[in-house]
Amino acid sequence: MMRVLVVLCAVVFGAALSHQSQAQPASPTDIEAFFDDTISALMEGTGIPGVTLSVVQNGEVVVLKGYGVADIKTGEPLDPEKTAVRIGSITKPLTAIAALQQVDAGTLDLDADINQYLFPYQVPDTYAEPVTAHHILTHQSGFDVDISYLFGPRFETEKLGAEEVERRLIRIRRPGEVASYDNLGFGVLGLAIEGASGRSYEKVVEEDIFRPLGMTGSYIGLPPERAADLAGCHLWSSPDKVWSCRHDAFSDLSKSAGAAVSTASDMAKLMLWLLDESNRESAAVLSPESFADLNNFDNYRHHPMSPGISRALMEYNISGRRGYGHNGGLNGFMSDMSLFPHADIGFFVSLSGTPDIMANLRLSDLVGQAQRAPTPEAVKVLQEKFNGLKKAFAEEFVPEFSAWPPKMSGADAAKLESIDIQNRVPGIYRGLRNTTTTFLVKLASGAQGYAITTPSDNSLLSSVSGLSRETAPLYFEHEENETARVIVPMDKNTYVFSANAPVGGMQRHPSYTSPTLTLLPAPIALLILLSGVVYLLPRFAGDRRRIAGFGLLGAALVLSVVLLELEYATWFELVKGNSLIPMLWRLSLVLGLAVLLMTTSRIIKVWRGHGYGTGWRSVVQKGHGALIAASCLTVVCLSAYWAAA
Repeated sequence: MMRVLVVLCAVVFGAALSHQSQAQPASPTDIEAFFDDTISALMEGTGIPGVTLSVVQNGEVVVLKGYGVADIKTGEPLDPEKTAVRIGSITKPLTAIAALQQVDAGTLDLDADINQYLFPYQVPDTYAEPVTAHHILTHQSGFDVDISYLFGPRFETEKLGAEEVERRLIRIRRPGEVASYDNLGFGVLGLAIEGASGRSYEKVVEEDIFRPLGMTGSYIGLPPERAADLAGCHLWSSPDKVWSCRHDAFSDLSKSAGAAVSTASDMAKLMLWLLDESNRESAAVLSPESFADLNNFDNYRHHPMSPGISRALMEYNISGRRGYGHNGGLNGFMSDMSLFPHADIGFFVSLSGTPDIMANLRLSDLVGQAQRAPTPEAVKVLQEKFNGLKKAFAEEFVPEFSAWPPKMSGADAAKLESIDIQNRVPGIYRGLRNTTTTFLVKLASGAQGYAITTPSDNSLLSSVSGLSRETAPLYFEHEENETARVIVPMDKNTYVFSANAPVGGMQRHPSYTSPTLTLLPAPIALLILLSGVVYLLPRFAGDRRRIAGFGLLGAALVLSVVLLELEYATWFELVKGNSLIPMLWRLSLVLGLAVLLMTTSRIIKVWRGHGYGTGWRSVVQKGHGALIAASCLTVVCLSAYWAAA
């Protein structure tokens, strides 16, 4: 008996030592060495000229460091205390804090119609349900994803007019239906904060957030007097090809989604405020109730076992570790703020260099971006070293959290088990951020669809990632890696999300919307119509030559109108509000389609009238004519489909 007790004591004592060593804070020296290795490899493999970093742990800044240069033009070293970087969408948590401050002041109700706080703008009543601040803060507003022409040089001196703002407020989904990453909604929330507070968004954030937290190097926008300390904007395509770019100015409808500028030192102060209660007591930015709401990740979960969205902050599931934070990217900068509350540790890192990010949805930008695309080798390094940074850091310095991921209640399990996945899941899935009224994004969305099927009642088969098995109701884990997916069935739609992050979901579409059926036939049909040029040769005459001419004219009209639409329509409709030119283009499209229908009709008449002669040559010519007729109809049908999609 004594021997058994000794063994049990040894086991318990060993387990206690193991737990104690795991709970010990990581050494600042080890943390710095980890980032030195990771960031050096990142810079060498991509060409990024500068990186700034801060790490906080147990209420202190343990690493504050700059790598490389602030600007390739001057060669000035990047200073983590002085050099300001553009933090992009990490602005959104600041906007969330500013909104909750208005709740504390009694000037903003998160559940009220956002139109109560918008002057002189109004969100259209596309749906009966109004958009609220709660919807926006949890990315459920349902606004269109197209934010092209909302930042750029014009906004250095120009402001959006009320009419242009309202033209932008396109609603494509009922509010509260599902979370889809929402830049436009946060722009609207910034305007609502101005209406509720009676001050500009810039002043609210400066006076009520930056000043109390001592973030003296942080600001909103690009004020000329702060330009001296701002890191240069850099683009790269390989370690040998790095060039300077122009800083984008943000419009009134996008500044509260991404216009903040900060230093690594200031971001450490924000992280300490988020993680450490003593810092919150010394800097009274939010009431305890509003701070709890800021960190309540049950404000939105698409599945009981999924990470949630609090108020802009995103929860993560990283190899069994619970983290939260936000990242941000715009031309020239890429940043990430990640916090691990159960280990009381967090980091902020910002790269002053990115691949070229397409700012506006137009054909020339798309072509230009393709020409400046980074090399595959550089992309691989970026994905491994930057996109994989959270995972590598967490596995190295953060212990696993036993209460993570969230457990599912019996009631939730019973409800989800009643869903018939065989009927609700199979289909073509496309990203929620690609659901838009913009024609270019419609086409891009069509190209990015992939199929999901259900080989059995407890499995999913993706045409991209392979087979996953159901390990909990509507929770599917991949057989060979750590990825997991959750199914989110709604009244009319079905969605698939990663089980590791709360945004980036996919929406089910009918199977006939696959890229093979909706995109590939169009270029094939145009090539077949081009083959009709043989009938325009001098040795041909009569009906076949006229048919070929009409077919080529119709194809040219359709193609020209589509190309012009991709290049200019968004500008005229959303920016200038000029509907006349797009209307003329679409009339030209209708004319081109009418010519193709006439061509089809003429082919059938000639065929029925034996206008193709006899013998094997007749068979070839009839077959060619039939292909041309089918191509005409294909272009007509696809044009109608994409107009209505």
